[in-house]
Amino acid sequence: MCDTLYVKKENGFWFAKNSDRSPNEPNLTMFYPKKKHTEKRLKATYIEIDQVETTNAILLIQPSWMWGGEMGVNEYGVCIGNEAIFTKSKGKKTPSLIGMDYLRIALERSKSTKEAVKVITELLQTYGQGGNCGFDKRFFYDNSYLIADSNEAVVLETVGKEFTVKTIQKHANISNRISVEDAYDVSLETQKSFFKQHSEPVFTFFSQSNRRFCSIKGRLDTENTPTLESIISLLQSHPEGQSELKRYRKGSLGSPCMHASALGDHTTASMIVDYTEEEMKIYVSGSSTPCLSLFKRVFFGEVVPPVFSNVKKSAEYWLKHEKIRRAVFQGIVPNETYRNQLHEQQHQIFNLEAKYEKHQLDKLTFLDGIAKIEKGYFEAFKDTVKEWETHRQKSRGIFHKYDVSLGQNIFERDLKKRIEKVKGSQD
Repeated sequence: MCDTLYVKKENGFWFAKNSDRSPNEPNLTMFYPKKKHTEKRLKATYIEIDQVETTNAILLIQPSWMWGGEMGVNEYGVCIGNEAIFTKSKGKKTPSLIGMDYLRIALERSKSTKEAVKVITELLQTYGQGGNCGFDKRFFYDNSYLIADSNEAVVLETVGKEFTVKTIQKHANISNRISVEDAYDVSLETQKSFFKQHSEPVFTFFSQSNRRFCSIKGRLDTENTPTLESIISLLQSHPEGQSELKRYRKGSLGSPCMHASALGDHTTASMIVDYTEEEMKIYVSGSSTPCLSLFKRVFFGEVVPPVFSNVKKSAEYWLKHEKIRRAVFQGIVPNETYRNQLHEQQHQIFNLEAKYEKHQLDKLTFLDGIAKIEKGYFEAFKDTVKEWETHRQKSRGIFHKYDVSLGQNIFERDLKKRIEKVKGSQD
């Protein structure tokens, strides 16, 4: 479950995504440098394919146990986000390349939107797509992609080996449903309704994807000139009238900021790219629950938290944040107290960036300032985390089962082994 958006502007574009996955699945913020390869084969999440000679540098938001990623940007400014879509296609349970693998491969091998589409669709004809994509459950799906560069953006919908491509004119968003209604099916060279032919109605309906899709589209339709603050606000948004207590205890499946529920996942990472001809600004949460997160500016190629080159250190960072979130969900931290501090620290980060943009600070001082603010954030809630650790076996609501096993076996590639070890911890 996810939502991705794109907005074209005069000298560039906005790209943003919330990654919605299992609440206990760390989403790592990883930098992979440009690399020349001597090995001939690449081991993706489940299968091997031919490796290329050189891969691009990429910034990738990556579920801890997968090879691929949920969203990312490469050194040429190509941005990609993917969505699970629920379809009638067969063969999804056969391990092959999964959507997150295709996303990373396209970032590593393309310099433009056109090249990214070509990379994905050509490999799709050979390998199709399939394999479990769930962290703590069996979860199979096809994939939709929003791909953007400085010149163009497209929605690429894939069902099995079939696909269709739609060019974005001004703005667009995708969710967990086929969004291309009547379009030219490039793979079959026919004109048809991609949605009507392939959409699986039950899972599509219960994902509440249409509700999220329409909520974001409505904001994009009415806001002519988005700002960083308005994009963050959109990623943090919830249904009107829903109390925070209900949101934490029962979940929020129908909003861009998703909270775990009996039917749905949880927003485990967020990313925003503000691309202009002059520079590419990237903002990430490095943690779950955007409505309770600090958004930090990162620089492409700079391995400074929340960006890492080591998966274990990235997971430790994500889990450190997550324990504070769980304390908020359980009411150990008064919500108003937490939000007031979060608002103040986010304001401090934005003030630092404003000074950096005015050349009043150099990059090193700017990044050091963000690190100090975040250190203060962790320091403020360290006693809260200790209290949560002490009582997490007795936590309440939807997060009880997740609190007990948080942080366990997060790199295990095999679902059966992940589940067995987690169950053992709860016995």
